[in-house]
Amino acid sequence: MSFDSMPIEVFVFPLPKVTLFPSTAQPLNIFEPRYIEMVNDALATDRPIALCREAAVGCVSGIGHVQLLERRPDGTMMILLRSDCKVRLKTIDTSSKSYLIAQAETVPEITELDGGNKFYLHRLMREVGSWLERNVPLAKRREEFLDGMGTDEERVNTACSLLIEDVDWQQKLLEIDDLNERLTTAAALLETGAASH
Repeated sequence: MSFDSMPIEVFVFPLPKVTLFPSTAQPLNIFEPRYIEMVNDALATDRPIALCREAAVGCVSGIGHVQLLERRPDGTMMILLRSDCKVRLKTIDTSSKSYLIAQAETVPEITELDGGNKFYLHRLMREVGSWLERNVPLAKRREEFLDGMGTDEERVNTACSLLIEDVDWQQKLLEIDDLNERLTTAAALLETGAASH
């Protein structure tokens, strides 16, 4: 899916070491009071949250809507942030709430893979399979995870999220607006070993 650029208001959650790619999801443990307030407001208003490396004008980040997984008696919670697109932060309001609110614009992406890049996707998915074997003990869960990725965009972005360990490279991959270029860059990083810390 490709999005036209449009203005949007988002809540801002700066996490320097976590990247949220479109068509992926990130589990997050929410325990700081200001972020508990932010998640509660996001749930009440269906406002998206921008998970960004830094809260700065011009920063590109994935945005997602909150799925509440667990609310604990002390108010802390476990959520899943499901992303459908990415944005560029335009202005940031630091005064109206205990957390940051930004005006942002969606960043359009080319999400259809060229036929010649299916080879790279196949290689990346083999790597994802190996990652799952190392990290997910139950074969059924591994199969469910792989079956849940229905589009090439989900496959490429999930591979980038799981396999590219270096946070600087993850951010660079997120900022690429063509899925074909993101795929070939990720494949080259994995081949050369530059994807690791």
